[in-house]
Amino acid sequence: MVLIGTFTENEDQHYLAGWYMRNPHQSSHRVSSEMGCQIFVKLIQMTEHEVTPTCINTHDPKH
Repeated sequence: MVLIGTFTENEDQHYLAGWYMRNPHQSSHRVSSEMGCQIFVKLIQMTEHEVTPTCINTHDPKH
């Protein structure tokens, strides 16, 4: 969960504060933040059988 700033994944996916992301068990990705960010991380949220990443903009009323 991005709390403050912009979190970048794999150099081209940018997530502002309010985005929630989950990645499959043992997935790999490159993370960075040009200006810095603060994130909340909880490891191993998905079972080994879940394979679809999740990205939700919590500011979007549809979610």
